[in-house]
Amino acid sequence: MSDPSEEPEDNHQDDPDSICLFSDGSGMDGGIGATAVMYRPGQGPKTLRFNLGTPAEHTVFEVEAVGVVLALHMLRYERHAKRAVIQLDNQAVLGTLSSHKPKPSQAIIDEII
Repeated sequence: MSDPSEEPEDNHQDDPDSICLFSDGSGMDGGIGATAVMYRPGQGPKTLRFNLGTPAEHTVFEVEAVGVVLALHMLRYERHAKRAVIQLDNQAVLGTLSSHKPKPSQAIIDEII
């Protein structure tokens, strides 16, 4: 799984009330999991990871969606944030979030919405 914590820090605002989060999901070493990384000016990155199991049990779509859930979970506990941006690289998840039609893994999408 790629490590979003290696993203350059200039990808987020210098505003102390602004938060930038990156989410990703992928498979590695026979496992499949999700990662979310949060950047807030003046603080080091915070990372949250979750291993879902194997590629036989879960799809890349599912782990990408779980990455967004992890980012939202991290954001839930941040105080005094006036602006937050979650960046992800999966068009299928983005499309599902903007659609009102039921999709596979709808329970995960419902957690996001």
